[in-house]
Order: sequence, then structure tokens, then C-alpha cells
Amino acid sequence: MVLNIFENDEALDIETNLKERANVLDFIASTEAVIAAEGENPMAAPLANRLAAVKSQVAGVNAQLFGRLQKQIRERSVTPAMLRLEFNQYTDYRAEQEGLTHVGPDTLDMLLDGIMALEEYTDPLGPPGPGMNHYVPTPARAILDAVDHIQLKSEDVFYDLGSGLGRVVILAHLATGVKARGVEINPIPNDRARRSAAQLGLAEVEFINADVRQADYSEGTVFFMYTPIKESIFHEMFSKLEHEARRRQIRLCTLGPCTEWVASQPWVKTPVANLEDPFKVIPFYSIAPTQASS
Repeated sequence: MVLNIFENDEALDIETNLKERANVLDFIASTEAVIAAEGENPMAAPLANRLAAVKSQVAGVNAQLFGRLQKQIRERSVTPAMLRLEFNQYTDYRAEQEGLTHVGPDTLDMLLDGIMALEEYTDPLGPPGPGMNHYVPTPARAILDAVDHIQLKSEDVFYDLGSGLGRVVILAHLATGVKARGVEINPIPNDRARRSAAQLGLAEVEFINADVRQADYSEGTVFFMYTPIKESIFHEMFSKLEHEARRRQIRLCTLGPCTEWVASQPWVKTPVANLEDPFKVIPFYSIAPTQASS
């Protein structure tokens, strides 16, 4: 029986085997669902006890991993470069790779959610506001892809437009050390993002509860967006970014259908030739006003 294997698998106690533990937790959840659906069964109680024991063991190792990283981040005993090496153990993505498609989570998402304690977050987000899309988390490896290929520098100020629970902002900061800010109109996920940043002691991270069309972007140099809003209000928001681009060059990074919208704007350019796949991270650079009008 599969459960016998899990009960005797010492490798599950190795911190870096997070993916294997995730598979175990998925197996336990599906088995518990089957037991519940079958109703009363004299064999159910012993099996449930064994499942609970394995679940407790696996969850304990995960808590140890998440707690260690949380402590190191709070105490600033790890640099962004050290954290990036840690993150690389939980994803197949690497910085030298380009043009990858990012659909769905991988083990890095589980690690990030554990660091941010999002597995404890159960509050409903509520329906999206007018012109907003339903919240869909950005795959964590896509965030690394974005910060790698937009070439973040220490002086940059990174903005995530429609920041939700703050995953993009916090991972971008942890992996690079740059100042990072999120703009989110829904106060519920925005407050939860603030709590995550506060619990980790991230002084260079800020979450702004505001409409993306009205936020102040005067300090921003890099802007990330994963189609947080519908096209009906996208152009209104984008006009604010165009205004900033008249003052200085800014960089944009897109994922999702908004890539097509951004590519249609005359004041931006991208080195990427093929924009047909909406689930690739695409970097854009603003064009000087004289170039855009020529």
C-alpha cells in the first residue's frame, strides 16, 4: 500500500524534499475524502489515524523549513543571492532560460506561500470590483523570470499593479533586494499582504490600497502586471505610466492577455519577436517621446 511507503520514507524528513511532501499531502487529502464519502466503516478509524500521523510528520517538516527561512529573513542573515540559491532548489526554472511558458504553480509556489504563511489564510477575497479580473496568483517561477529578464538594478523601485496577496512584490524583493511596492484596490488581500511583509520585517516593501488608475508612480522604474484589470480601464491606467515615461525611461514586464494591450502602445518596445503566447513573461521598455512620435 502507498501509505506504507510514506510511513517508512525517511527522505520525507529532508527539508528540500518539499515536492515529495506536497505529493504526500495531496494523497492524504484525496484518501480522507474517500473515507468521508464512504461513511461508517470499521476499517476507517485505524486508517484515518495512520493518515493523520503521516500528515503531522510531513507538516512538521514543512513548518521547520518555513520557520527557518522566516527567521533568517527577519534577522537579515541571508542575502538576496543566498535566497535565490535556496529558491532554485524548488523550481526547474533557471535565469539563463528565456521564452518559457508559465501556467500553474510548482513547488516554489508552496515554498513562497509557506514563507508568507498564506497556507493559514482563509478569508474570502470577495468578488472583483468593476473592471477587475478574478484574483489568480502569478506562478512564482514567472516572478523570477520577470526580475531576471527586466534586469533589475539596486536603485530600481519595482511595482506590481494589482498585487493581490503580495506574492509578486515579496518574492521580487527577496530575490533581488530592490524596493518593491504593490497597488491593490481590494483592502482584504492588501491588508493580508501588509501583514506578511510586517511579519518578515521587510522595510523596503510597501502595499498601497488604491485604484491602479489613481496611484502615485513617480518613484517607479519597473512595473509588473498579470492582467489584473479588464481592457475597459486598462488604457486609463496605462496613460499614467505613459506620463511617467515622458519624465524618464521606465520598464514594464507583462504576463497574460495584457501583453497584447501593452504591445499595441506606441511608446513602448520589446526585444521579443513572438508575442503570441500570453503566458510568457515579456519585458518592455519605454521609448523617448521624440522616438515614439517619429
